Amino acid sequence: MKKLTIILGIGLSICAELHGLSLIIVDTNGKDRHQFRNLELLCQSVGFKTHYKNIYDILEEPNFNNYDAAFFLCSHDILANPNHPISQTCFDALRSFAQQPNKSIGFILPARPRYSNAMHQRVMTILSSMNLVAGNKVLEAIANPFVAHFLQSDVQHADLFGTTLLNPKPNTAAIPKTNELVATMARAQQEKDVLAQHTPINTEKISFRAQATLPLGVMLHNQESNTIILLSKLSLLSFAELDENFIKNPYDLAIRQELLAAAQQTLLEFFQAAHAHSLKNIEGSNRPALPKELILAYMRHKKEHARSAMHLDKRYDWTRNGITCAWLDPYDFGDSDRGIKMLYDAHFNLLWFELLPDWYLSDHGRKKDERESYIAHIKKLFAAFITYSRKQKKELPKVFLGLNLTSNFFNHPVAHPVVDLFGKTYLKIPSPFDIDNFWKPETLDIFDTFLETFKEVPVDGVFFDFEMYHAQDQASSFTDLMDFSDFTWQRYMQKNKKAPLARSLDEKIDYLKSQKLFDNYFRVLSQDAADIGAMLKKHMRAKLPNAIFAAYAPTLPNSWFYRGITRGLSSKKEPLLFATFNTDYFSHYDWLQKQHIYLLHASVVMLSKLTSAKDFNIVDNVKKYHDFVWYNRPSRMIPSFTAEERNKQWWGIESSPLPTEEFAELVGKH
Repeated sequence: MKKLTIILGIGLSICAELHGLSLIIVDTNGKDRHQFRNLELLCQSVGFKTHYKNIYDILEEPNFNNYDAAFFLCSHDILANPNHPISQTCFDALRSFAQQPNKSIGFILPARPRYSNAMHQRVMTILSSMNLVAGNKVLEAIANPFVAHFLQSDVQHADLFGTTLLNPKPNTAAIPKTNELVATMARAQQEKDVLAQHTPINTEKISFRAQATLPLGVMLHNQESNTIILLSKLSLLSFAELDENFIKNPYDLAIRQELLAAAQQTLLEFFQAAHAHSLKNIEGSNRPALPKELILAYMRHKKEHARSAMHLDKRYDWTRNGITCAWLDPYDFGDSDRGIKMLYDAHFNLLWFELLPDWYLSDHGRKKDERESYIAHIKKLFAAFITYSRKQKKELPKVFLGLNLTSNFFNHPVAHPVVDLFGKTYLKIPSPFDIDNFWKPETLDIFDTFLETFKEVPVDGVFFDFEMYHAQDQASSFTDLMDFSDFTWQRYMQKNKKAPLARSLDEKIDYLKSQKLFDNYFRVLSQDAADIGAMLKKHMRAKLPNAIFAAYAPTLPNSWFYRGITRGLSSKKEPLLFATFNTDYFSHYDWLQKQHIYLLHASVVMLSKLTSAKDFNIVDNVKKYHDFVWYNRPSRMIPSFTAEERNKQWWGIESSPLPTEEFAELVGKH
């Protein structure tokens, strides 16, 4: 018995050692840890003990040498500014880690990069400066084309199997690879026992569809330092996070499972190579089951649990039988009732009109010269809705006023633009705390003016659009690397009386770094963003006591600002209706609840995906994993175009080739 105990103890010891590698995930995007929850779960599932630092943690404590392995997630910003002191702090920390013997490093390039030859050379220079591939011509020769490959756009992945945003292209068998990459992969195979191996190595249990996206990385063995290096790309390993990648993440959640399995296999092989400090003898590795949080049954369970625990305010009584939401352009409607009839026949009960009142009703609106014709058109449109409803003796669907928050800053100067961690000023993007020059004129005054101008329009709610369409060349959203402007710093000083009146960005960063206050800084800003959300809600409820609030963003709340404002706009009894392109919501449900963010979530249906009756199983699947569905621009079905003519329009993806009557009937059935 004693001998058995000893043997059992040795076995447990070996198992503990095998599963005892510590991994630090270093995120240079400044994200909250939950942003990489799926990646972390996959790493844990293959044996790593995971830890996390973002760029602000590194600035406060630039050392992670005590971990066995590091995943270094490169942001666009540090690759675009490699000589900036902040970038250098991150690279110096990685260099220090790499100089320790027997370490393992995942050098992960950003998703959807703005690829250029300059960035390619920059990455190779960084790898050499870390002594990861420097001095070894074979390693350099293998790394070089893989870096070029991973810096390419992700759009090929959408061509394979379709995403929420894009449809698959027919007869696409695999992602095209350059001849140089193919030759290098062959060379890596020959050198695998010594220097390199593309991964995943074991593809036996990887589906054919997932195999078309391979390789997910290349592993190198620097024998001089006995370092294992994994070169890969964030969208290959971490494409289905809270901040989803709409070019890589497939619409079909079953295919998503297959891609997650391929990523898990790569991480398993990296773990085993890191444990053995060798690329030998890992071809037979078989991955474990996916973590429960990543499987579809878990998402369904979370939805059922959330529904059973929900006790909504009476304002939401109309949602009890479900929500079917249409995002509409008011200028798609002609003089006949055909478009209105289509919406009624489809049983849409939430009409989200992109009315763009800021363009027409603001003194600096982009189309203020067309104000009178705009007013006439909107009044005529809603008079037709009300008349049709009365004639048909049908209840008018709920009408939500769509507000695009920042559109006028396309040409109207921003009083207090945001500044990011690297000192870049975004001249088209206002400080999120500028009440007088942003929220009051662009939201509150516009809302008031709309209600005064259109007393006959039955407004039941407000739909905030958080995407910054006007500034795509700068940033389409507030990020976690913003905001360090003087205006926002003064806001912080009101809460932290010890904060200095900093005259420069360097002074602000040095203060937060020396006092280890970055976390406090963003916590204060996020709470102030929540206060703005509450302020908007209070102001609008004073005019519309029964108003329900909704918002659109490309993803779930993915930065401190969006977490804050959605927290302020929502409550347990009055959740914010939140429309995104995310395929997954409920696996993030618990985290959102902990953030005091309460949502009813809708995922999207792009109409170009609906080409026949059988395609409407997409709608059923969306409803299975989300609270409701929003249809992207069914108003595009109203103007008379042939299917071929629709496809040629820039908005072709927002239109179905089905006859309008058949489309409406099928929407109504699903």
